[in-house]
Amino acid sequence: MFAMTCTHSLRIVSPGKGLVPSLGKLLMDWEPVIPTVFTLLLGYGLAISASRSTDISAWKARQRQRALWLWLLSSALFFFRFGPQWPELLISTGILQCLAIAILAVSVVASSGGLAVGWGISLFLAWTSMEGSGLHLDGLNQGSFPVFPYLPYALLSFGAVRFLAGHPWRQLLSLLVGTAAAFWMRGLGWGITGFASGNVVLNHQTFLLTGTDLSDGFTLTRDLFLGLPGHDVMLSFWHTLPPFALFLLAACAVAVFLVSWLADRLPKIIQPLSLPGRHSLIYYVTHFVGLGAFLLLPASLRSAPWTWLVASGSVFLLATLLFFVWERFQAFRKVLS
Repeated sequence: MFAMTCTHSLRIVSPGKGLVPSLGKLLMDWEPVIPTVFTLLLGYGLAISASRSTDISAWKARQRQRALWLWLLSSALFFFRFGPQWPELLISTGILQCLAIAILAVSVVASSGGLAVGWGISLFLAWTSMEGSGLHLDGLNQGSFPVFPYLPYALLSFGAVRFLAGHPWRQLLSLLVGTAAAFWMRGLGWGITGFASGNVVLNHQTFLLTGTDLSDGFTLTRDLFLGLPGHDVMLSFWHTLPPFALFLLAACAVAVFLVSWLADRLPKIIQPLSLPGRHSLIYYVTHFVGLGAFLLLPASLRSAPWTWLVASGSVFLLATLLFFVWERFQAFRKVLS
């Protein structure tokens, strides 16, 4: 969540040209990794949630309703930014839509971890084949946020956790295999990101504009309604490629295992850090507002090389504090009732 805030801050606050420090450049190189990790954590969280449910049918219904609302919210945010782009407004609107599709897919195979893993492997191989043959389809592996690699990730993560739950020896073996695989793939160069590594690719999408720049979706809609002529502009988006996705799957699986182990033993330390994650949707929507407030700064301060980091830290810490107060308030109300 903090890394996402930093990359958005670097784009919104925009340090002056040549003033982005090495840390900022590193984060921007790793930007396509962040939504991929979201998807892995989604699969993990859904597996834990399903294991705690006593009525899997009711759980599936709740998740499908949740996915629908996420899809609609993603479309609304896309419209606010890009306007009535078609068919992107329906099939490629952002990470929230990818998560919604992943939730829908998981709800179909939730009864079997093995089935989820099987579908995850099948879709991963299909994506690998598409990339290898140069086949790019809108919404699948091309666009602002295509479903690959996110959908296979969610299914693999969900299925693996369901398969390993309650089996300590399986968990230990998977930890050893995941660690060995991550180091092996890192040695092959698959753990390196950035355009030069060959593990990250730009895909292109044609959007309709009426001016020289895209200011906001409502302005574009108004211009089109008034009959102003439009023209096509090629926009670029980047995502991870299959080799790097395999590295992330192995590395993140190990990280999730270790962080979970640590959280069980040091809950008082880990719990506050997890607050933005527990309220991730609210944080995702509102952190843009917090970062946008820094646009009110004078241009000289806004473009300083340290402003983006101050903005990121301020928004993240303020949100963590507010979520902490909110959870304490809810616990207090529960005691009173």
